[in-house]
Formats: sequence, C-alpha cells, structure tokens
Amino acid sequence: MKRDLFINHLLAALMVVSFLPLLDGCSRSPTPKEIVKESPLPVKALWTCSMCPQIRQDHPGECPMCGMALVPLRSVTSSSAVLPKEVQETVIHLDAVQSSSGNIRTSPVEEKVVRREVNLFGEFSYVADKQIDFTWYYGGRIQKTLLDYNTTEIKEETPLMEVYCEEAVEDQRDCLKMLMELRWHTTDEQKIFKSQYGTNAERVSLMGMSYEHKNMNARLNAMKDRLSRIGMTAGDFQALELRGKIRDTFTITAPGKGTLLGSLPHVGERFTMDTVLFRLVPLNEVWFVADVFEQDLSLLKLGQEITIRSKSSPGKVFQGKLVFIGREVDSQKRTVTARFLVPNQDGALLPKLTATG
Repeated sequence: MKRDLFINHLLAALMVVSFLPLLDGCSRSPTPKEIVKESPLPVKALWTCSMCPQIRQDHPGECPMCGMALVPLRSVTSSSAVLPKEVQETVIHLDAVQSSSGNIRTSPVEEKVVRREVNLFGEFSYVADKQIDFTWYYGGRIQKTLLDYNTTEIKEETPLMEVYCEEAVEDQRDCLKMLMELRWHTTDEQKIFKSQYGTNAERVSLMGMSYEHKNMNARLNAMKDRLSRIGMTAGDFQALELRGKIRDTFTITAPGKGTLLGSLPHVGERFTMDTVLFRLVPLNEVWFVADVFEQDLSLLKLGQEITIRSKSSPGKVFQGKLVFIGREVDSQKRTVTARFLVPNQDGALLPKLTATG
C-alpha cells in the first residue's frame, strides 16, 4: 500500500516538471525583430500638391489652395523610422524625369557671403538744397535783358538784366531828406551842448544824443543797407548826399555759378518782391531718385554705391552714392524713395532724364 502511494506521487511530480517548458513557451513575449518580421506596419498613402507641398490628404482630389490635382506622396521606408517628424514632412522625392525637367542641381552646404543685386528705376533731379529761386528786394519793371536767350550756363556775377525801380527811387529821396534833417538836427544839438558844456560839448553830444536823432540814424542805415543790396555803391551814396543824384536803374547779376532753368522775364514785364525772376541750379552734381520696393528696403544702407545707366548716354556708366532713404511708403506703389548723389562734371545728366541703377 505504501509502495503504491509513493509511485503515484512520483508520477505526478514528473508530469508537473514536463509541463513547465510548455507553459514558459506560451507566456514568453516576442522580440521587436520578430514583430517586424511577422506583422509589418501598414504604410498609409498620402496625397499632396506639386505647388503647395504643405497640403497632405489621405485621398486624391484637388488642392484646396490652388485647385491643382493632388499627386501621391512617395513614402520613405528605410529612413523614416529614424528621421524626426519635422524632417520627414519636408522630404520631397523626385524621379529622374522630374529632376531633369526641373533642372535641379545640388551642392554641399558651405558658408559664404551672398551678394544680392537690386535693380532700380528712376530719374535724375537737380540737388534741391543748391537751387536758387532769385527774387529781388524791390518790385519794378524789366528795362533790358543783358543775356542771350540761348545761354544756359552762366558764371557768378554775370549781368542778367537791367531793371527800373520806383520804390528804390523813393527810398533814395527819403535818404536825401533824412540826411538833410540829420545835418540840421546835429547842428542844433551841437549849439545847445556847446553853450552848456563848452569844450566837452562834442563828446557829451555823442553820449547824450536825443531819441529822435537815434531813431533817424537807424532808419537811414536800414534804407542804406537795403539800397546797397541792389547795387548802390559808396560812390552812389556820396553823389546822393553831395549832389542829390538819384539812381533809377539797377543791374541784376547772377548770385552764383550754374544752369538757368526756364527763361528770363521779357522786356517791359513788371514784377514784385515775391516774383521769382529766374531759377539757377548747379548741375555738377545731380540726384538719381528711385523707387525701392518694400521687400528690398532692408538691403539699403547709407553710403552704398550704385551703378547707373541712362538711354541718353549709351554705353556710359555713372557711379553714385546713397545719401537719403525716405521714411514714407507710397500706399499705391508700395515703394520708398531713395536718392543717390551722382557726379556730373560734363553735364550729360539733365533733370527728368530716366535711368536704371
């Protein structure tokens, strides 16, 4: 009885030991390699647009942005598992035919300075801060023109016209009258001071000059200054004081060297103090005024050089320097004005001529 019981326990233990490997095989997890080999992940087809590569759809159709037909997006099998998501989304694959028709070239990445050229269109203008709009100190009438109407380039102090001025004549008469009054007034004052102060009369009279005397002196000096600005000389004032000679015509000369823009007034034409008798500008330097589009504005720096070509001077190249960048954007053209200073020693560049730079 005991022997049979021992045999039964032994057989049961052997059966349990024999089943352990089977249970271990059922509960063991498969390795990652076995998963890849036995059940590969399905690759989902995506569709994109040739013009808008950011468009990704899981079905064919039309691009929601430009309306072009969507094309299938080739998936990356070998490298997509290791590339980050943001890199995978920017990978574009082209076959040999697409690369050839697109004329695509590749080169290694390298560090270098990129030179970008900006093409500008504009026109030449005279330098505004050197322009002279000549007005006279009096009104009057053109008596005679002293310059040929075909003349454009003039030198400083060149006689241009002769004018008759009634106001200048009246001022000279007032000066003569005031000179005589001052002479009488001074004589009377000297007599008074001499009777009171004796030998010190002259020095005291200069220090104690009356208000009326000072006021008359100030008015006389102001009129003399105004008359001297229109050409009255010391000899003219002496002739006025000694002989009472009044000058009625005056010569207007060029205040500087430059080019006459427009024409001179005609003989007999009347003018006032506000009338611009002529416009004079030097053209040894000119501005090239161009419109710069807003996307190119960040590339402009004061002092940059520009190469300019004009149809008026075929084959000739002019050099300029950027001197001004506008601070106002044209709302219609979306441009900003830029000015370049260009040397013009031979005078070939004229205002309003168009050019490219």
